[in-house]
Amino acid sequence: MFLLRDLLAKHGLSDKYEVTSAGVDRPSEGKGLEPRAKAVLEAHHIPCEGHVSRYLVPKIYFQADIVLYMEQYNRILLSRLLSHPDVSKCHRLYDYTGVKKDIADPYFTGDFETAYNDIEKGVTAFFEKEILTGKF
Repeated sequence: MFLLRDLLAKHGLSDKYEVTSAGVDRPSEGKGLEPRAKAVLEAHHIPCEGHVSRYLVPKIYFQADIVLYMEQYNRILLSRLLSHPDVSKCHRLYDYTGVKKDIADPYFTGDFETAYNDIEKGVTAFFEKEILTGKF
């Protein structure tokens, strides 16, 4: 979310897109940004203030034009959470790079820098393939 917002701002496109975030993990709902994630974002000069975690509910899903996720397991959870088999607007972020792979969840690996690098690659590829080309 933060990296995509930053790219949109750098290209003067912030007013054309609304970028939000919601997770599939209810225990983090209502919490601020994880300190290790915040430290990595700040080290890369990515604005990240004011974040409050939200749980993905059907209303959020159906209002979204596209849902980007990190791991294949997230797609399974999305289908279960929504009680809706159609997850056609859900796309694994790193796949936009041309490589089919998950982005390892840094909350489990503890490696927030690697997650940042993978997310940056995925977001950049998504931005170039979908936003800059006018497809989205």
